Amino acid sequence: MNIESEPRIKELENYSLTKKIDDIRIKKETISNELEIIASKKNSIKEQLQESFWGDFLIGGLIVSGIFLVIDALDLQYPVNLIMGFVVLIIGFLLVVVRYSAIRKKEKNVKERMDTLIYKENFYLGLQKFREGDNKSAVSYWLDALSTNGESIDILNGIGAALSNDGHYREAIPYFEKALRIDDSDPSIWINKGITKYKLNEKHVALHCYNVAIERDPSNLSAWKQKASILKELGKNKQAIETYDKILKINSRDTDALFDKGNTLFHMGFIDQAIENLRQVIEIDPNDKEALSLLGAYYLLNQEPQISEQVLNRSLEIDENYTEALNNKATLLMALNRLDEALDLIEKVLNIEENHNEALVNKGWLLFKKGKGQDEALSWIDKALTNDPNFLIALYNKASIFSNENEIESSLTLIKRILELDDKYLTKILTDPYLENSRNSPEFKLIIQEFNNSN
Repeated sequence: MNIESEPRIKELENYSLTKKIDDIRIKKETISNELEIIASKKNSIKEQLQESFWGDFLIGGLIVSGIFLVIDALDLQYPVNLIMGFVVLIIGFLLVVVRYSAIRKKEKNVKERMDTLIYKENFYLGLQKFREGDNKSAVSYWLDALSTNGESIDILNGIGAALSNDGHYREAIPYFEKALRIDDSDPSIWINKGITKYKLNEKHVALHCYNVAIERDPSNLSAWKQKASILKELGKNKQAIETYDKILKINSRDTDALFDKGNTLFHMGFIDQAIENLRQVIEIDPNDKEALSLLGAYYLLNQEPQISEQVLNRSLEIDENYTEALNNKATLLMALNRLDEALDLIEKVLNIEENHNEALVNKGWLLFKKGKGQDEALSWIDKALTNDPNFLIALYNKASIFSNENEIESSLTLIKRILELDDKYLTKILTDPYLENSRNSPEFKLIIQEFNNSN
């Protein structure tokens, strides 16, 4: 039975951009319109530069005319022409000084405007590529933009996000850190740095980043969800539950938080509370087949098989080929000793997904219960162990079969390995009737004594 459901809230693969970028709501039409506006403005600036050229041409013509008048006056000894020539030259040179000053000012203004437009163009082109999943091109455009404005936290964060999306985690970190040195108030940069640190297996650093993001924006759901995910992974279940409650205070209908909170409560031993959380998920979304399947499993473990079957049937009404619900119902039917019905469901699971490990184990165990023999039963369980040598359910069922068949040494070897992998199996090992033969051996007591001493 699948009670090890994957968390809904995980370390996100999709990195967030800063609010300034994200507020654009990044529709392709919006980006295309901006690029058209930028192209139009660039053409306008080019026209202004051409106008500057014709003004310079006229001033140059005036100066040349003055020079010719002076030369002509000197040759012909016309004082009036000489005076006029000097006047024209003086006017021309004054215009040159004025024009030069105006041109320098205009050139500076035009350069600033052009740099801004080039920055915006590269910004939007990078944004477009980022949204299309072309992270390499996004980085290229954003690096060009950064050469124009090296202090843009939007671009720095975008480059870090794009690099991280492509798995270049170490290269991404300096961009996040530079952005935070400029302005550490944007929670999305802290979240992105946290996700990247998590990918580098620096989980406590990641947790610190999420906490800072929450300080910057206490209502930031993304930061709270990242925090809950990492707390659960670190085994800090009580703190994870408190974090889920914070998420639900912000959004009481967040089914992912309710689902993960329920799953965490179950693993903490609070099955009634786990059931209640999953019931709330179903109230919000009656067609959540995953929540229905897991809820059905919890009801079975809570000794409520009739409700379990009803819930699992509801999950299969939504998707008749949903393998988790099929496998959970097969487990229920095996518990009710409806072995033929269970076998039909297991065969259906394996037709859909031939390497479904739990179904492989269930088929082996079911065949053993039907008296098909140890070898045939273990052949199916061993297929699951080939897929995953540490698959605990397979190891446990194999140990149970060996114990039942009085192959005590083989059973004890597996029991020792199971306890090394997960000490939560101890209670089950000490009470399961299928392991009674193994428990009666002196070697079993030594294994338990060794386990207790090491813990």
